[in-house]
Amino acid sequence: MPLSDQLQTNIKGLGAAIEIIAEHARNGDSAAALSGDAETWRSTSPTGPPGNHAAPPEDVRRARRSAVCLAHRLLTLLTEPAEFIQDLARQNQLLACLHWLGEFQVLACIPLTGCVPMKDVADLAGVPATQLFRTIRFTATAGFLCEPEPGHVAHTPLSAPFVAELSYLDAAMFLAETAAPAALRMAAATRRFGDTASQPAETAYGLAFDAGPRGFQGALEQRTKLQRQWPAFAGHLVAMEDSISELLGKLDWTSLGSSCIVDVSGDNAGVAMATALAENYPSLRFVVQVNNTNNNSSDHTLSSSSTSTPPSPHITIHPRVPGTLQPITTGAVYILRLAPALLHWRVRVKRELAAHWAVLRGNPAATLLLIAPLLLLPESEPERSEADERLGSAGPGFGGGATAGGRGTAEAGGGGCVEGAARVRDLVLLQLVGWDEEGVVGMRELVQLVRSVNGNGVNGVSGVNGGGGIDGGCLAVVKKLRLKDSATVALGIRYQPDQAGHD
Repeated sequence: MPLSDQLQTNIKGLGAAIEIIAEHARNGDSAAALSGDAETWRSTSPTGPPGNHAAPPEDVRRARRSAVCLAHRLLTLLTEPAEFIQDLARQNQLLACLHWLGEFQVLACIPLTGCVPMKDVADLAGVPATQLFRTIRFTATAGFLCEPEPGHVAHTPLSAPFVAELSYLDAAMFLAETAAPAALRMAAATRRFGDTASQPAETAYGLAFDAGPRGFQGALEQRTKLQRQWPAFAGHLVAMEDSISELLGKLDWTSLGSSCIVDVSGDNAGVAMATALAENYPSLRFVVQVNNTNNNSSDHTLSSSSTSTPPSPHITIHPRVPGTLQPITTGAVYILRLAPALLHWRVRVKRELAAHWAVLRGNPAATLLLIAPLLLLPESEPERSEADERLGSAGPGFGGGATAGGRGTAEAGGGGCVEGAARVRDLVLLQLVGWDEEGVVGMRELVQLVRSVNGNGVNGVSGVNGGGGIDGGCLAVVKKLRLKDSATVALGIRYQPDQAGHD
């Protein structure tokens, strides 16, 4: 497409998104309160009082994400090499400044309302005042903190959440202290190991930190700070929570009556998801299966609402070790969410599919809903067919019964911002754990992974070779759901008695 056409297309889309946001602001809602996080500090002015804003409507949140992505596309189209270098330098210094502010806990020394003299903040944090002045005046150019009057500092809508929600600061500190040093050793890792690396320590991370024989995984198990920072970084990098809510909202839950829905993901974040669904569909019953044997696992998703006490009488919490045989055989839907921080996720998927093989085979109407962050392909490499566009063509509810002819995709597609974030995650995993099989995959690869599982291996991955069951049956993808400008997808998986015509 000619440059002029690309510019016009993106400008038109940006204008439409901005109009939705502006209308939201004209109706009395702060234009700053667009994140959808009602617990995050937001205000209408840098020095104004904190506001307790309800989450904006989904169309406003979607418009905000679209506006950011389209603005990024315009910058990409217009940026020249010198400006590219300048932006790299700016991002490099911005990361260094965020790390400096976090290291000395400067952000917590600044009140969320009003402004204070920088000299007082410097004294409280125990840092040189001149260095604090220079640091804040630089981060202010990115909207992070501000100097409302000479020599004074105040929080902005961008910086205050780093105090109110510490996972943001944890993510920034992981980026500065772990991800960036490992990334800068990628060339050295290639030079030393090439494509023959086979040990956990033979990675860029292993070279950057002189890791032990188990590499990043070993460090993650031993260091509580990493256990907190890594899920925070991975969670904010992918930001699945909004996408999961929107994907689940596209399914026909009312058709399930009073059925049982089982979240098998193994973390307490399933409670928040079940609570939201229970409020909208009170006739459904929910079971959240939690792995109580590994509370510090990196498999856990980022959730501020994790709890061991169900908030609704429609929700029960059961213990279950991930990958073990599914004891609940009466579920209509089994939900498996792959956390962005999950390592060795292919093994996890195979084990869970094998563990649910007997349940799905015993009840062909039951569906396993696999939700995962994927790597979206460029627009020139579409992953969908015309049949995928027919949302709900698989029949009511969550699939097409015993046939695999119908598959649905909701608003398929994705933008450069989404693909960029997915590829960042792909490279981070390469640098931290090194093995190619830990990378982020596309839809085709995920479907092939589902097809590769049979019922011969349950607690391991033995027998995962694509063979069918004793009746020639297999697991098949009967529905695909994807949102526009999101890398999060959902696959509806059912057992089919024979392999003919499966996905």
